[in-house]
Amino acid sequence: MSAGTRGSAAEIRTIREFEKQGYWCVRAAGSHGVADLVALKPRQALLIQVKRTHHPDPEMSDLISGSEFNAVFEAARMSGGTPVLAAWTGGAGPKSARLHLLRITGLHVEYSKFWPVQELVLDELAATA
Repeated sequence: MSAGTRGSAAEIRTIREFEKQGYWCVRAAGSHGVADLVALKPRQALLIQVKRTHHPDPEMSDLISGSEFNAVFEAARMSGGTPVLAAWTGGAGPKSARLHLLRITGLHVEYSKFWPVQELVLDELAATA
């Protein structure tokens, strides 16, 4: 399976997870834009960058580049949305991978080991909307 096919499969699985939570999702397939997905609920707009790795506990720099990370944060800030990194980790196949949702809370400084993220629980977003 090619990297593009694995990425598409991860995006589709992510859509399913968000739809289970009542989000309406749009996939920007093949656009190579800032966000892979946009997930919407009343008073909530999530800009989501989806990543997939076989490593069970990867370093953030192994998942996403600083420029991609910052682009999602800036686009969400400009649009009033919430920037999200959806990372599928571990497992040899897609069914054994685990989804980690991280809210991007600031810009990543080049060469820094600090990545400003918080674990995201979707119900918490509804409480703050």
